[in-house]
Formats: sequence, C-alpha cells, structure tokens
Amino acid sequence: MGTCRKCKEVYEGLKCKPCTAKYMREWNEKNPDKVKAIREKKYLSHKESIDARNKEWAEKNREKSNAIKKAYKIRNREKYLEQQRKYANERYLKNRDFLLSQKKTPEALEVLKKWRDENRVRISALSLEKYHQTEDKTKFKARQAVRYGLKNGKIVKPNECQVCSSGEELHAHHDDYQKPLQVTWLCVTCHKKVHSKFFNKG
Repeated sequence: MGTCRKCKEVYEGLKCKPCTAKYMREWNEKNPDKVKAIREKKYLSHKESIDARNKEWAEKNREKSNAIKKAYKIRNREKYLEQQRKYANERYLKNRDFLLSQKKTPEALEVLKKWRDENRVRISALSLEKYHQTEDKTKFKARQAVRYGLKNGKIVKPNECQVCSSGEELHAHHDDYQKPLQVTWLCVTCHKKVHSKFFNKG
C-alpha cells in the first residue's frame, strides 16, 4: 500500500493502476513500431497457446468475435479484399484441374435450390446491402434486368451453353453492362474461362 506521486491517491499493491494504464497508453501511441515488434515477437514465441486461447474465446463470445471481424473488414477493406484475392488465386492454381472438371450433380443443385427457397429473405437482404455498398450499380442493374427479362419473356434461356453446347447449369454473361438484355448463355466452365485472367493469358 502506498501513495501515488502523480495523482496522490492511495493504492493497493505495487503500483497505481490508473496512472500505470495511462502511461502505457501514451507510450504505446508514441512508439507504434516498437509495440508492433514486441507483439509479433510475443506471438511467435507463444503462437500455439495464443491461437488456442483466441479460438476458445471466439467460441464463447461468437457475437463479439463476429462484430470485431466485421469492424476490421470495414476499416481495412482494401487490405482484406487483396488478401481474399490472393487466397482465391492460390487456391484456384492449386486445384485448377479439379475445379474445371467439377460438375454440379442433380443432387447438389436440388440442395442449393432448397436452401435458396428457405433463405429468400436473407439473400434479398444481403443483396440489398451489397448493392448500397457498391459505388457502381451497373452490374446489379444488368443482372436485375436479366431476371425480369426471363420473367416477362424478353429473354429466352437456351438449354445448352452457347460456346461448348454443354448441358450444365447456365449463367448469363454480359459483354457490356450498358446493354443489360444482350447476354451470352455460358456453362459454369466456359464462364470461368471468360472471367479468369489465367485463361486469358493463355
């Protein structure tokens, strides 16, 4: 027990906790590089125990964990998107042959259709949120025009891919989003080839 020299308050233990916390915050703000290096060194030396503790906390506090992840994604949007693109490219190159040969079975399509039917409200809410977060609305409007075109008969969906004549699930591909009703119907494989920079390079 003693008296703090700064705030003159009586404290229990070795140090005045409020003043110590204030000093540490100020030091951390003045020395961000040192703080980062110390944290990285500590993490690497206790990686397994820290990961296990973080995983356990995330499982017990799922809502808080999701909120923290969401806030991080918003604050570091460009960095997060770059990480996702890098991961997707690496995964694609690693599993390229398998992904190209993979076809959706009737059972898988039935499961997907059932899930979409059961989660229509959720899908609509997510689509609306994504629409408002995107500056360029042209893509969304073009896709919406295709959906309405199929309903009112302005667009007719063929039974085969217009490139390879495959009977796989068909996607509507826009060469120009400014012309929403002018689409090419492609199977999943051909659509991936059109949008993949790896195929375009070859």
